[in-house]
Formats: sequence, structure tokens, C-alpha cells
Amino acid sequence: MRERHARSLETFRTWFWTRVDSSGGPTACWPYLGSKLPAGYGQISAKVIRGGKLTNTQDVAYFLEHGSLPQHQGNHTCDNPPCCNPAHIFDAPQLANVRDSVKKGRARGRFSKPKPTGDFSRPVVLKI
Repeated sequence: MRERHARSLETFRTWFWTRVDSSGGPTACWPYLGSKLPAGYGQISAKVIRGGKLTNTQDVAYFLEHGSLPQHQGNHTCDNPPCCNPAHIFDAPQLANVRDSVKKGRARGRFSKPKPTGDFSRPVVLKI
């Protein structure tokens, strides 16, 4: 998903924050209001940050707060994918993020616990 990018950092900063709902206050989640990936994360093309490469909006918020992109990746303390509140975003390696998601029961794919399949035995089906 692409959004138009601004030419200067200050213009970009203004453009970006007008697309984030910070009306809940400094401790609330600030959801990105622009286009999002199916998992809920915002993603934009930010020429002034990564030369026009697609960048997740939580990384953009981290950049605008700290002056650099996260060394690893921006992770949420709030577990809310569209959140761009810099107070909710921290830099952590992928492994730490995976461990956190497993601990909180949010893991998907090979890290998740098997889910019941809903298969029924013949006696159960006949009873229904």
C-alpha cells in the first residue's frame, strides 16, 4: 500500500501526523488512518526516510520521535498493529518479538500452539 510522500522531512512529518488519530491522549493508541496491510499494519512509501522504499508506519513514528529507524524493528507494547504512538513502540530483534507474541498467545504459523480441528468421530456425528 502506498501513500504519496512529501519532499522535506518537516513537510513529511506534518503529512504523516495528520494521518494518525492521537485524539485519545498521550497514553492511548494512535491508529494510522491511511491504507493498511491485511494484518492491520500501516505501510507507506517515505522518500525522506528510506529513499522511497515501503516502510511500516510504526517504524516511521519511531523515526520521527528518535531521529533514526529502529536498529531491528519497531514493536508494539500495546499489540495494536495500526498504533503509531511513539510511547508504544520499541526497538527489538525479531526473535524477541516472536517470543513476546508466543507468551501473549498471539503467535501464528509455526510458533503457534495447535488449534482444535473440529473433527468429530462417527458416534458424535450420529448423536448430533
